[in-house]
Amino acid sequence: MKHPGTIGLCFLIHLIASGCAHTVRFSVVDAENSKPIERVEAEWKKTRYGLIKDVENDSEKLPRSNSKGLVVASPVFYTMSEHDFVFTKQGYQPARMYLSGGKGIVLSPDPFFGVTNTVSWSAKLLPMADPVVIPMHRLVQ
Repeated sequence: MKHPGTIGLCFLIHLIASGCAHTVRFSVVDAENSKPIERVEAEWKKTRYGLIKDVENDSEKLPRSNSKGLVVASPVFYTMSEHDFVFTKQGYQPARMYLSGGKGIVLSPDPFFGVTNTVSWSAKLLPMADPVVIPMHRLVQ
């Protein structure tokens, strides 16, 4: 082999481009009383950008929240990727978290679902907390 360092260099470039894998934990709570919400459904939509490959899109359903309101997503890559997490539960307005580059925005209730009887929604930039708190608002009767 003429250039033994070529394979190592290619691996290093790939590692830098793809970034390290992270685990993101969400604590889904009732917006009024901050109590955990059990059995919340979560869908994870992923977009990865590559140096050589085109854009890759994928989605998956995450396990429902446990009795402590916890939902876990892994592996999450912060570099060259975007993540969209949508949380739904009957009796509650959907909530969403958009994550890119290790920074996220929580939208609760999610204004993109077109629910007509929403309370005012808020969006806030998040430092990556562990867990990320996702407040869900009850449907207004």
